[in-house]
Amino acid sequence: PLKLTDKMGADVLRLWVASEDYRNDIAISDEILKHIGEAYRNIRNAMRYQLGNLYDFEPQANATPPEKLWPIDAWALHQTAVLIRQTTEAYETYEFHKIYQLCNKFCAVTLSATYHDILKDRLYTHGDNSPGRRSAQTVLHSILHTLIRLLAPILVFTTDEAYSFASSGSELAEDSIHLQSWPEDLESKLDSKTVSEVEQLLEVRSLVNEKLESLRREKIIGQSLEAAVNFSGGRNNARYKLLQNHEPFLPEICIVSQINLTESPDPEEGLSIEAVHAEGERCPRCWRWLDKLVKAQPADVCSRCQEATQTPNLVNNPS
Repeated sequence: PLKLTDKMGADVLRLWVASEDYRNDIAISDEILKHIGEAYRNIRNAMRYQLGNLYDFEPQANATPPEKLWPIDAWALHQTAVLIRQTTEAYETYEFHKIYQLCNKFCAVTLSATYHDILKDRLYTHGDNSPGRRSAQTVLHSILHTLIRLLAPILVFTTDEAYSFASSGSELAEDSIHLQSWPEDLESKLDSKTVSEVEQLLEVRSLVNEKLESLRREKIIGQSLEAAVNFSGGRNNARYKLLQNHEPFLPEICIVSQINLTESPDPEEGLSIEAVHAEGERCPRCWRWLDKLVKAQPADVCSRCQEATQTPNLVNNPS
């Protein structure tokens, strides 16, 4: 069972009220409240993930300009902009059940199953002040402050607590989320072409996941980072050209150690995907498999981790 404090329990009940379409008969049961509790936990965990990765982020000093965001970060910011627009429309038409549905899906699918999952390597193993980590933190900061504002009328206590930690680092702050302005429009800041291309890359990621699942069933790999993915296709194939354009970001998006692109002799040949166990050695810090590791203390690591560990305030990969 979900353990709740009095304030959390009150927010779960508010979330249940918001989830019901008051134009129809209202239903309540232990099973319904269980589902609402799970949705609440997904939302709260999303906020905790963001807060936990923003401890050293100062927007004025560390924020990445929109035009320099990594592609997957630009995509996540676009999804946040869509959430703002759709949720605002739902509030204006008093369709509170839509707000529940939109925010629940955003936290469970867009964030937990996709964006947050993809970000773990970059947040935990890149250097503290690396462009990739700051790009991710910039978007996490925007998402957090968007979520708590959108849900403040419903999750009264949870959003105020999250805002207090975000603004002051403590449970109690002089300011309150309930005194803040509504989230600003984000769509005008983004490149629609990049967002569209990332959508297509995520479709390829789904195909890769099917290949990885086959390797897991055959017990060839356990974690996805144990895998390498080989793509091949003709130079005129749209998907293959897209992969070529975004090759540096493919290992992160697919959450694998190695990506290999091979151009087929036939320029019109379609995209083919093969997943195998990665070759080389596993870095003990980031868990990626590479051709060779670099001498370091207390253990040999990959060159990226060596560079990251030469800076203060290390961000280590959790076990």
